[in-house]
Amino acid sequence: MVEQSNSDSFSIPPEIPLSKKQIEALVQAWLKDGELSDMPVDKPPILEDKRNPKYCVFHKKIGHSTPGCYAVRKKYHYKVSKGEVIQKQLTYTNPFPNHGKGGQVVTCVAMENEIKEVALKFQAI
Repeated sequence: MVEQSNSDSFSIPPEIPLSKKQIEALVQAWLKDGELSDMPVDKPPILEDKRNPKYCVFHKKIGHSTPGCYAVRKKYHYKVSKGEVIQKQLTYTNPFPNHGKGGQVVTCVAMENEIKEVALKFQAI
């Protein structure tokens, strides 16, 4: 009889809503604080390794990127669930109304305690 593996026991952790640079800085801080343990390495990474897009700061080797690292993702989402990391939803909106083709936008610019209005003409795409 062949045993079937339970695919439900393993799930891919969701992505981390931060930039690669932010995730790497977070991993470095966790390593420094002992939140993550240093991984043993066969050989120390060289600068060329660290520049590879598939270099993982946590595992200190080429194989997958730091944002793609399941261990880092799991740690991040665990800390979010415990309230130790707070995610903020960023919403980007255009603060200027769409005036259509050939419209104008008035922008207030504060300069040395005086406010000047600047009218900007733009071409709608």
